[in-house]
Amino acid sequence: MTSKHPGVEGKGKPLRLYLPREFPDLRMIRTKYINARSDNPAQAEANATDTKCKRIATRLPHRVAHWNVRGLLEQGKLSIVEREMERHQVAILGLSETHLRQSGHYETTEGNTIYCSGNGEQSSNGVAVIIHKKYNNCVLGYKPINDRIMTIKINCKPIVINIVQVYAPTAQSLECDIDSFYEVLEDTINGLPRREMLIVQGDWNAKIGDSRYDDHIRNVVGRYGLGIRNERGERFLEFCIGNRLTVTNTCFKNHPRRLYTWKSPGDRYRNQIDFITIDQRWRSSVINSKTFPGADCNSDHKLVVATIRIRFKHPKKREKGPLRLRKIESEIFKNITEKAFLETPQEQQADIEHQWQNLKVEMLKAVEAIARQRKPQQKSTERILWKVI
Repeated sequence: MTSKHPGVEGKGKPLRLYLPREFPDLRMIRTKYINARSDNPAQAEANATDTKCKRIATRLPHRVAHWNVRGLLEQGKLSIVEREMERHQVAILGLSETHLRQSGHYETTEGNTIYCSGNGEQSSNGVAVIIHKKYNNCVLGYKPINDRIMTIKINCKPIVINIVQVYAPTAQSLECDIDSFYEVLEDTINGLPRREMLIVQGDWNAKIGDSRYDDHIRNVVGRYGLGIRNERGERFLEFCIGNRLTVTNTCFKNHPRRLYTWKSPGDRYRNQIDFITIDQRWRSSVINSKTFPGADCNSDHKLVVATIRIRFKHPKKREKGPLRLRKIESEIFKNITEKAFLETPQEQQADIEHQWQNLKVEMLKAVEAIARQRKPQQKSTERILWKVI
């Protein structure tokens, strides 16, 4: 008996496609693709929690940003910057031209931690890095170099990140100031481990310009530069080539308003002079890099954000348990404490408090002596074989 309708079977029932059980779920593949392509940290994290496969979100995207704030001395300016940082979901925010004299770190009223570097004498220049309160305990250390350069080390997965925050001299500065700045910056980078991820970001006061025809340095600069290149831009590119850095905010096709980082008074000119660079080895970790013109802190510079696929590594607190003595060690401990008790003078034995203090000191000495004699435990061959099996 033939069906009246082509493509159906029986009593108008549609044909069914039977797949083997090991055939992958297409919805899961689509979810993996969305997680891999999303540059929104909140969206990617939500996708990672919704899907059944937890191994997809081994490295979530986080936002590392730079902003020339043109001073933090105004009342309420820091609160505005932190509010914009929270609104744009930035985990690490580097600041240039903070005008802060001191070098050090402190916790803000919002719970974030700011690490700053100044010259200690004048309220000029200055750089800083703000770490979001969720990642305060991920900072391994920082080093203020001068009022234009500082470094900070962040504990992340799969590797530790070194961020160098800079503020280059302006176009009106002398050539010797430019040379001195790059010399100190070179020495700073050479002192960092090359096996770790390196991010160098800041206000470079240099224009790379249109880079569509720079195919010979495509691993350094992308196709989406903005403006006309100047001498400072040539110097900046030489620095990136020598240190194998990639300028991230020229590598992604965005609208021109997402490319410029500075505008002149009256909005007559728009230039791209703030850059976030990353070690070429980790270029594939950058999902997107662009500016956010909507962020406002009364500055003529725009917020530059790079979305990087990393995972912050929080330190684990390990509490030391009590020292368990072996049978031989127990005998040694007993002999030492008994000897100390018997050698106590007769007149001191009447004072119980004094006697207890002496005994406690001898007990601690005995435990320290036993701990020094212990050798680190080595895994037995049988235990290693079981782990391999």
